[in-house]
Amino acid sequence: GMHFGYFENPQGKRDGHVESIVRLSQEVIEFADIKPGSIVLDAGCGVGAITFEAAKRHDTRVLGINISTDQLRIAKEFKQAFDLRNVSFLERDYSQTGFEGESFDRILFCESLFHSLNKSKVISEVRRLLKPGGRIAIADFFLNHRLIWEQMRSVSLFEKGWFGKVTTIESIEDILKDGGFSNLEVLNITKNVTPSVSLAAQSAREHRDDRSVGPLRRNHRSSTILLEELMKHKKIGYYLVGAKVA
Repeated sequence: GMHFGYFENPQGKRDGHVESIVRLSQEVIEFADIKPGSIVLDAGCGVGAITFEAAKRHDTRVLGINISTDQLRIAKEFKQAFDLRNVSFLERDYSQTGFEGESFDRILFCESLFHSLNKSKVISEVRRLLKPGGRIAIADFFLNHRLIWEQMRSVSLFEKGWFGKVTTIESIEDILKDGGFSNLEVLNITKNVTPSVSLAAQSAREHRDDRSVGPLRRNHRSSTILLEELMKHKKIGYYLVGAKVA
């Protein structure tokens, strides 16, 4: 339910783990260029890391949606603790929200678009939901380029453990253009996120033989170790992708 972190100085790694997570939230929000008075949708909000950060920093109304009831329960507990009035959470599928068209100024996806098996469908729903001049901002893992068949085996194992589908950065750009978006902006922040993935992989290696957790958690740990490998060999990168309603 919590996203990776952003290290300002990846070599020095002076930031702590928690600070790096907050920093990534801030980077995404800055990249989304949220204006005061905006209505923001955090699509696949996890436990609300980005949702709360967006609500803290701007005169905005922020809605977080998620299909995980467990994560939403935690998000709602955080909301009470933070006493934020401009935040709400709903159980919705971001590919078919049921919301009225042109309801939002900004729609954010932080490590959630990866879980969609039909990204074109999601982008078409985003296009429907955004007001004229609205903007989408995505922070996620993408393949740096198309891989040959043999290289896809480790990618498939990673996808299986993380319940998702990783696409090429070129492919998501095409989907956005075809879906009625323009002013595409792509930032490769792999080097800033890699230390956070390495920390997660290190922890996964330390607990690899822990049998007190179920097979799903064990698969997730193996996939996190695989992700570190895929990033080290420049197969997968971490990108910020933004675009405006054309």
